Amino acid sequence: MRFLLISFLAQLAAEGVDTSILTIIQRSGIVAKGVLILLLFFSIVSWAIIADKYFSFRRARGQNGHFYRIFRKTSSLTELASAAGRWRHSPFAKMFLIVYNEVTHHMHSDAAGSAATIKGMPPPITHERIDRAVSKAGLSEASAL
Repeated sequence: MRFLLISFLAQLAAEGVDTSILTIIQRSGIVAKGVLILLLFFSIVSWAIIADKYFSFRRARGQNGHFYRIFRKTSSLTELASAAGRWRHSPFAKMFLIVYNEVTHHMHSDAAGSAATIKGMPPPITHERIDRAVSKAGLSEASAL
């Protein structure tokens, strides 16, 4: 197949036919030109999406690193929550804020007595509830990325 194409192009070049891309496009019909314009448009859109995703992943990776360093150094959760607000493109920071808000919301509802049981004591926050919040936050961030 390749041999046939090469021999066909060699024969056209020997006859003096211009086989450059611009000449072929210039001699093509209106439908072919429309298809080429459409392909060019969607190619540009595809490359723009690829570039946007590349830069957003790069920004997320960098901010994850910054947040992780702060996470390792800080012992106060409220200080870590305020620091996480600065790293809005970090999936780790967003996941931490979702879990932190779940825990603080649970603690506030316990203090208000709205989540009290029959015996009058609020239910403790369980590992299952924290695990569910982490899973929910992870799925949310994975779909966002």
